[in-house]
Amino acid sequence: VGRIDGRLAARYQLERDSVTLSLGGAYDLGQRSLGLSTALAWSDAPWRLDVSAGATYRGDQAAPWSASVTLSTRYAFHVAVPDAVVSLAGGRDVGTIAGRVLADDASLEGIELTVGRYRVRTEEDGSFVLTVPPGRYELSVDLVTLPLAYQLEDGGRATLEVRRGETTEHVVSAVRTTVLRGRVLADRDGDAATTAATAAPAVGVRARLVVTDAQGLRRTVVTDDDGAFEVRGLLAGATRVVLVDVPAGATVTDGDVREVQLEVGVPGDVTFAVRPAVVAVRAFTSQAVRIRSVALEVDRAPPGTAPLVRVDVQGEADAVRLVTADGADVALEPHGDGWRGRLPVPVGHAGGLLTFTVVARAGESEVTRSAQLIVDVGAPALHVSSDAPVRPGGVLTVRVHTYFEASAVRLGQPFGDDLRLAHAEPGRWSGTVDVPAGTSDAVYELEVRVERVDGTVVVEPVRFRVLAP
Repeated sequence: VGRIDGRLAARYQLERDSVTLSLGGAYDLGQRSLGLSTALAWSDAPWRLDVSAGATYRGDQAAPWSASVTLSTRYAFHVAVPDAVVSLAGGRDVGTIAGRVLADDASLEGIELTVGRYRVRTEEDGSFVLTVPPGRYELSVDLVTLPLAYQLEDGGRATLEVRRGETTEHVVSAVRTTVLRGRVLADRDGDAATTAATAAPAVGVRARLVVTDAQGLRRTVVTDDDGAFEVRGLLAGATRVVLVDVPAGATVTDGDVREVQLEVGVPGDVTFAVRPAVVAVRAFTSQAVRIRSVALEVDRAPPGTAPLVRVDVQGEADAVRLVTADGADVALEPHGDGWRGRLPVPVGHAGGLLTFTVVARAGESEVTRSAQLIVDVGAPALHVSSDAPVRPGGVLTVRVHTYFEASAVRLGQPFGDDLRLAHAEPGRWSGTVDVPAGTSDAVYELEVRVERVDGTVVVEPVRFRVLAP
């Protein structure tokens, strides 16, 4: 004997202001029963009234029809417990956190703070009050709500102990930051003057600078097409600005370092003068081969380094080499439409000018051109940059540019094992650091270890900031 089971049902609901009407029906195939229902609800706080009715038909019963009607009402009320009763019972099992977000010149309104799983926003006077159960809570500030003109001391984080019936007070301190602006100007005649009469904006030049603030944090900034740059959120105090990268062949004519004393409310200003690269157009010989230009990757380097040199030659040269005054003779290799190699700077060089000669040979003829490099014991042997600051759970990209030949570059990091950076172009290495999702808002340090081809190691510490939301 076969049997079919199943149920068909339909429901309709209409809502209008404070009244809700529901209609429904269902048919059970197995029991061969039919059910109908309707409900009407009216709500006007604190009152609620419900009326429902239903009917069921079952053909296999002696009395096939059955029906029901239900009427119910509810009233929600609140009973205030007198303070005397609360005190007699031992008081409420809560404590209070009261605090303020203050800057040196103002109270900060609208700052959102997270206390455990609770959130609170500061009032007009920078104050906030929160009632929570007793316990230990981690307090942090939502940096998105903090104005750009301010920076929190100690990252705006704290651990608070809340006791029953007591008030825990806490002050979040912020300091006002300032702005540094500057320009990199083209010094056309090389006299280190940057007045309107002698200099023009570095149009099309994207110079790169490193700004180190009073806390020792480094920020890398690139100028726009007009040679201008701006860095916000800097703390007042001694700030160092270094011009680290200019176009190939360009020369810094008035020094590449500026020391600035920043003040709150007074934007700082710096200017650098750079003489653009000039393509050589005069002939050095009557032969068909001519040396058109000689470009160093840096205009100054410390002893013991070997910066890259690029030589552009007009005509077909069989070989190009560099000859230094101390007898070094370096053969360059073809690269693209030019020649490239490294200029060795003697370890014992006392500083000053290092002159060298570029020799291009074609058949039996040779042409030469003299050039020079400034040897500066204080110049960097390598440059490290990153895209810091980075968020927890993000990826920090680190780039290392060495002004000597290196066999390997490793990166010591605080989040795991050392990393080996990848080598793409001569002297250029890069890699990424995965920042764990739970990393605290703080300043961390990387250790860059560069292995020279002679086996010696150059170590450069680099600090970066993790900005926790």
